[in-house]
Amino acid sequence: MIIAGAESMGDVLLDHFKKAGRPFEINDGATVSVPNAQGDELHLHRSPGLIEVLQDERVDAILCGDDILLERSLQFRDHRQSGSSPYVYQIAEYTRYGRSMVTPTLDLVVTDEKKQGLGWIEPGQIIVTEHPYILKELLRRARIKFVRIGEGYRNVPMLHNQFREWGEEYGVVGIKVIKGKAPSYLIEGQADAATMVNETGKTLRENRLFVAHNILPGIHTLLLVASDAKIENEWEKVWSLKEDLDIGYKLMLKAHPEGEFAGAERK
Repeated sequence: MIIAGAESMGDVLLDHFKKAGRPFEINDGATVSVPNAQGDELHLHRSPGLIEVLQDERVDAILCGDDILLERSLQFRDHRQSGSSPYVYQIAEYTRYGRSMVTPTLDLVVTDEKKQGLGWIEPGQIIVTEHPYILKELLRRARIKFVRIGEGYRNVPMLHNQFREWGEEYGVVGIKVIKGKAPSYLIEGQADAATMVNETGKTLRENRLFVAHNILPGIHTLLLVASDAKIENEWEKVWSLKEDLDIGYKLMLKAHPEGEFAGAERK
């Protein structure tokens, strides 16, 4: 099978495959080829692009966090009036494949531990994210006005110091979509907050960052397969993959009965 997974869960996912004795080879993520008879072909991608990967007819399944599924569902909701179509897939399993012993969360993080909740957010501030639609939903519910920053938004200043004055004048918070490296935006003063997937708390501790608000209390892994005629004759392979991942996960739990990161603090 050709299987795509998130880079963030790559090491643990590969450990599952090894423990289950399932042969595989790693592809560079940029090219999809026909898998050889020796085993699966694994592609590791940044999480936001995984749903789109299923549109490649050669990919049989993907493993991603349910935060990505929620992000894409909100994206479709916001754009359905423009004629866009939903992503076509079906959930084969809802589990913890490819994750460590701690269930990840999606958090709003800051450099000042005194900032708690959302009440401190003011016009002119910038929040960086890889989950723009989830962040939009959070701000809407908190009745915080916002605007997107970036290419295609010509009237919106892109630099932090320029946006601050502009945002204060118009009473809006800026949302800037990034591709990783959220801590650097906060440390370098290019953003006031960031959304981050937090698993062990290591990145937060290393960069002296703090959780201001928990957005999603638990992110679990989904095994998604194409929802079309292609998969109808492939379910035997899908269930074989599911069973092998189950074996790998159980063996990992057995190797770490107390939890690999037991007692790790998130803040």
